[in-house]
Amino acid sequence: MVGSLPYDDRKGCPPNYHKRKSYTSRSGHRVHPRCVRSTTVHKESSKNYTRRVRQVQSARLHAIGKTAIRKSLKCPPGKIQRRGYVRKFATTVRRKGYTVRKASGQVYRIYPDKEDVYVKPSCVKDPGLPGKGPAPGKGFSILRKGELKKYGYVYDESEEKRHTALKQAEKEFGALGVYRKLDAVAKLSKRTVPEAARVFAKDREWIKSQYELKAF
Repeated sequence: MVGSLPYDDRKGCPPNYHKRKSYTSRSGHRVHPRCVRSTTVHKESSKNYTRRVRQVQSARLHAIGKTAIRKSLKCPPGKIQRRGYVRKFATTVRRKGYTVRKASGQVYRIYPDKEDVYVKPSCVKDPGLPGKGPAPGKGFSILRKGELKKYGYVYDESEEKRHTALKQAEKEFGALGVYRKLDAVAKLSKRTVPEAARVFAKDREWIKSQYELKAF
């Protein structure tokens, strides 16, 4: 399979390829858009997916008249600001409700009466290291949720059940795709849920030992 192909404005990119936007090289040369080989089963790249999701999130805020997404809060030491966002509720969630567990031990069930709700900016515990953080444009893209869970993969299941689920996921996403997903959640949960991070990292290495990590 060829690494890249010319991009056709009318036809788009062929299967197993996605569009790479045009850009200007360091030498000042303008590089035209091309179709580059996809390393995942998804039709759009992680960068394009992240951009699209953020546009949708911004549109939701704009639709309900909430523009204070970047409102600055004075958070105490050890906490950072979480931006405001719109939470959407599926029809099933609105019908069956969902459980809320407070740190105090209180447990109750909520039945949303609206399709969406605006969650105000607030101060939350800072899970990172002081002075650390990804540079602009760096870090992980927005993750696609539930892609491993739909095969029964949960970190607190037995190793046998987890491996069985990962074998099923490998058939859809390929070994490299599964490896990347486990690598991302292992790193993202390292300080927030360390016990889960250790399981994700262990299963990531298991995938590496069982399969050849290559794109489709």
